Amino acid sequence: MQQIERKNNMFSLHGRVGNSVVQTMEPGTKVKPSSRPGTTIPKIPGCALRYYLVSAPNHIRDVCRKMIEEYKVMYSAVSDRTLLQYVVSDLLNPSSPLTSLHKLLASGHGTPGEVLEELRRCGHAEILERIAEHQNVREETLLELACDPEPTVRCAVAENKRTPLTAIWQLSVDPCADVRYRQAECLTTPLRILARHLADENPYVSYRARKTLTMHGLPTSIDD
Repeated sequence: MQQIERKNNMFSLHGRVGNSVVQTMEPGTKVKPSSRPGTTIPKIPGCALRYYLVSAPNHIRDVCRKMIEEYKVMYSAVSDRTLLQYVVSDLLNPSSPLTSLHKLLASGHGTPGEVLEELRRCGHAEILERIAEHQNVREETLLELACDPEPTVRCAVAENKRTPLTAIWQLSVDPCADVRYRQAECLTTPLRILARHLADENPYVSYRARKTLTMHGLPTSIDD
């Protein structure tokens, strides 16, 4: 049926035998060695990410398709499915450079929580911050990101309305004043934690908490 065939599917393998899909190549074709010594077909976590890239919105699939085309320069006689796994491997590899695909996935409105959790393995602070801001991020992921060494990541966790109460309390005494300030200016921060910030040792944090409480229509004990 035509519905089964996806037009311009970049991950389809060519050639069919009965109902099975097989890879075709010219006789005697050899695989071109990778430019990265010792590279083998990666066997890593990333199943959710791999499947999502196949059915993701067009603008994400277009970027992924471009990356696969670039990989074809390094490899020959390798299926698009295998090349996709190399893309996933690099996306999750902390030593790989940050790409536009990282950013699209971490900020995409429809990116599922399980994909965000896998993408967290890349370790890039900018991506972790975007994940911590995401509306689909899992609570378990937020709990772990609340302990991230990068203050900008913890700031994002402090402002996410999905952050568990345990992490909110933890961040209310964060050693970085920027984290406490971001929490104090967030309207979704529990009122009892905002009240706690009124006595913060940093005057900017306490002032911001007072302003936020005022926005809630509540009186404060600190004068202008």
